[in-house]
Amino acid sequence: VSGFRPEGNPRPVLSASSDPRGATAEKAPPVKHVCLLIHGIGGHDAWITKNIKVLGESMSFITENWFWHVDMSYHLEMISWKPALRSQQVALFQRITPFSGTNDTRAGLNTSLGDVIYYMTTHHRRTILEAVAQLCNETVDRLRNDPSGRFAESRISLVTHSLGSVICYDMLTGWSVKNLGLDPEKCKFTFDVDHFFLMGSPLAAFLTIVDTEFVDNPETKLEMPGGIECYNIFHPQDPVAFRLEPLLFPASQKEIAIPEILPHWVNNGLRPAKQWMASYEQAKTKVVREVSAFASGLWKTFSTDPEEDPSKVQWRERLRAEFAAQERQHSAQEESALPQSEEDTVLRPDVRLDYVLQERMHEGMIESYGTLQAHFCYWASRDVAFFILKRLSKAEVTISKTQHEENLLQQQRLECREASLEAEVVNPWVPWDEAGALAMMGRR
Repeated sequence: VSGFRPEGNPRPVLSASSDPRGATAEKAPPVKHVCLLIHGIGGHDAWITKNIKVLGESMSFITENWFWHVDMSYHLEMISWKPALRSQQVALFQRITPFSGTNDTRAGLNTSLGDVIYYMTTHHRRTILEAVAQLCNETVDRLRNDPSGRFAESRISLVTHSLGSVICYDMLTGWSVKNLGLDPEKCKFTFDVDHFFLMGSPLAAFLTIVDTEFVDNPETKLEMPGGIECYNIFHPQDPVAFRLEPLLFPASQKEIAIPEILPHWVNNGLRPAKQWMASYEQAKTKVVREVSAFASGLWKTFSTDPEEDPSKVQWRERLRAEFAAQERQHSAQEESALPQSEEDTVLRPDVRLDYVLQERMHEGMIESYGTLQAHFCYWASRDVAFFILKRLSKAEVTISKTQHEENLLQQQRLECREASLEAEVVNPWVPWDEAGALAMMGRR
């Protein structure tokens, strides 16, 4: 963890890397990607250490299982900007908090709330921006000048969480420099950024509340940093995260396209629960249509009597209306799942920004549980790690290592069976030994 101190003495560095096991710095290959991790509110040392550890483990696991055949190397560095504010925040809140002997939970809430309040004030925002800029620039310079030369050509990406995404957006676009008159030399990155990942980001809320252009002019459009690939990743139940794509268009009554779904790391697609729900909806639609057609046939068969009871006519018309409403509803659901045509009125950006995680089964069933843990789930999410690695490597992975090995084993078994059949033609009395045949092929 790279940490900031006003006197300029950095804290010990904690990082994670994709280096092969047992490889020394001199023997390890060049690093293609360096990811600077910018945390959000809170930022306690133990929490920061845990976050980089679990993200590093997730990325290592995904690399081994999905990118085993890709020349992929990366290095993670956590940037801890919290020490720039900690002592001042603690002193301030100790003075005004009722009952100074309150527990750690209250102290944590104080510092987390304090980060948001501090960022909303010009003086403290300057401190935060300068701290993050100094730490990131020093970290990149240190890596570039590493004696091994492994980081000389590394591409730099930002992986940000919560308030950290707002801080980095501010520096990449120069928002505070233009609107608050901050020093442009102290509030900028001195390196180029390739990818900008925003996790659980409240950026849209900050812009629409604080930026007077969004407040006063509904025609204002969001401008993302130029030349940088940006991805706004959020959990559907995260109470702090907001979509960015609606801000790409002037305020209107038109519907914005639904976010892109992050693929599940297990199958590079939908979670099993979502697959089941999709199959269930398709089956329900088919049943409703068949029942509707059957009912329509019955009405035509038994509605020929001119002296029919008015109450029966009323009841039949009511059922017809209900079936028609269900048909329209399911037709609309099917159409929403189809690719959008150019004539469609749904607004869809040319380059997607919003990406939504797939809920686990228990998160969808127990809303309170999903909401409580949603904002902090990104660091340990293998789906997030999978998505980051796909974007960094730009590799279209289609099969996992496990499935690849299973396919190879199946192919070997088929070849052994064919060899056995050929052998039986020559000598039908020799019994088939699959294990022995596989062992022989392995020795080849």
